[in-house]
Amino acid sequence: MTKEIRLRPGHPFVYQTHTFTGGAGEIPIAHHAMLHVPGGVRLSFSPKSNGRTGPTPPETEPVRGRSILAYPQTFGSLASLRRADGAIIDGSFYPFDRNHEDVVVLSESPTAPIGWSAAVANKDGFIFLGLKDASLLPQTVLWMSNGGRYYPPWDGRHTAVIGIEEAAVDFHLADDGKDGESVRTALTLAPDTVTRIRYAFGAFPVPQGWSRVSDVAVSDNHVLVTDASGDARTLPFDGRFLLPG
Repeated sequence: MTKEIRLRPGHPFVYQTHTFTGGAGEIPIAHHAMLHVPGGVRLSFSPKSNGRTGPTPPETEPVRGRSILAYPQTFGSLASLRRADGAIIDGSFYPFDRNHEDVVVLSESPTAPIGWSAAVANKDGFIFLGLKDASLLPQTVLWMSNGGRYYPPWDGRHTAVIGIEEAAVDFHLADDGKDGESVRTALTLAPDTVTRIRYAFGAFPVPQGWSRVSDVAVSDNHVLVTDASGDARTLPFDGRFLLPG
């Protein structure tokens, strides 16, 4: 496996390519972007087929940590996430509670060529944007780490952090390389094959009045990011980077 990182003048993005050559068998793959958002963040994504939690909570022993979501569950929107106590919460705004560790996975729509994840951190002054080849990284795993692990090395200090992880992982849902929605959950390696995993991420200042990214459209030389208000910004971006090959 080789990793290539590129920066382009004037582009607010880091372009990453991981190339797998040869090998045999299946391996899970994931990028692991982490955001520290003490002021809170509003999350939005390219269209998903579903969302779910795993069969068991990340933390099951109260003396060691705390998880608050219901496990397992399937949901149609992050805005209708079910807690273990039965309450329905809007998980698209994070943090939504204190002292908890929770993980959810979102699966891309099967027809999506490009997937995106956006996080508007108004109080902290930035918008995070990640873009990927949705056919190779068809999942977005959200690790909600907000002081819910009391043991080392976290010691309850890892707060207001969210992992936005573009992935192909089994999430303990199946052992056949696909989840319940026939979404790829691993990269298949084979002799004499080459697979390139491309992922771009970046950040830019929050425009005044923005609250939630509602759409991201990629062209050959830019990306158009639109807020729920209808206001939009054009950012320089190499759209050819995400093409297969």
